[in-house]
Amino acid sequence: MRIAPLLLPDIRELLQANPAEIREALGEIHPADLAELFLQFSDRERVQFYEILPPDLQVEVFEHLDHEMQTRLLTLLSDQSASHIVNEMASDDRADFIGSLSPEEQRPVLDLLSAEEKEDVDLLLRYPESTAGGLMTTTFVALPEGMTVAEAIAHIRKVAEASETIYYVYVVDGAGRLQGVLSLKDLVLSPDERPIREVMNREVISAHVLDDQEAVSQTMARYDFL
Repeated sequence: MRIAPLLLPDIRELLQANPAEIREALGEIHPADLAELFLQFSDRERVQFYEILPPDLQVEVFEHLDHEMQTRLLTLLSDQSASHIVNEMASDDRADFIGSLSPEEQRPVLDLLSAEEKEDVDLLLRYPESTAGGLMTTTFVALPEGMTVAEAIAHIRKVAEASETIYYVYVVDGAGRLQGVLSLKDLVLSPDERPIREVMNREVISAHVLDDQEAVSQTMARYDFL
């Protein structure tokens, strides 16, 4: 059941009377429902609504909006708020959004990015949207092959919040070269003291950045990834 129409009258009333009161309650609502709710507001209400959202929820709601509304919202928010959102988006979502804009529209958005995130966008935008490169993310967890299982799990806990959904981690040598891949399931089922090089799968299934997304999808289905 769609809950946004049910919430709209109450949220709208609280936005006018006591915005701080609904901050905690909004954290209990799925970002997709908040995005649907957001569409029902006036521009003034949208700014009010966004200002009371916790920073991480601002980003999640933004990622559920269509590109047209994302563009409009960035023009309504302060530069500080807009910069936070575009810098904290998932790298592939951010590249998709910026790639949907005209060159004139891209310029002010790119100006909001840090040098590191701008470089990240430049990399992802090199590849057509329908290719593996257009689908990939630059946000992943890489672990040195000398780690033990316990050390790897501790490291993942530290970086998990800044990463996208983690299903696999990638094991690299001292030069950063990929040596193998490791599923979280295999990791948590292994003894703490065991080196991850003994647990990882060295038979890495890969795709070229220019492979068609349909071929990538078929490969993922064939090997039962995710």
